[in-house]
Amino acid sequence: MWLELFPPTAESAFELYEDEGEGHLFERGAASNVRYSLRREADRVVLRAGPREGARPLGHSLLVHWKWDARPPARVLLADAELPRVASVDELADAPGWMPLESGAVASAGRA
Repeated sequence: MWLELFPPTAESAFELYEDEGEGHLFERGAASNVRYSLRREADRVVLRAGPREGARPLGHSLLVHWKWDARPPARVLLADAELPRVASVDELADAPGWMPLESGAVASAGRA
């Protein structure tokens, strides 16, 4: 899954609904919601994910594409731990990490 985020001027929030993408399993509860919030704090931008509500769909990689407005990040943190910088997006499929792009930076928490 790919989330595209832009630096906020004010705190924002959104809820992400997920199901298996085909069929009717969602009618039997095979769906979930996660609430995300995004805000600027001094010299950083913070994305927070709330608890997952509902049944979790099949595992997938979660990639976050940050569109920066000034300069690329010096580092990316996940739960206060620094993610390793990688050389290609392919390396982000199953393992945590991040890499800069011309249009921003991509970060992954690995399989979700």
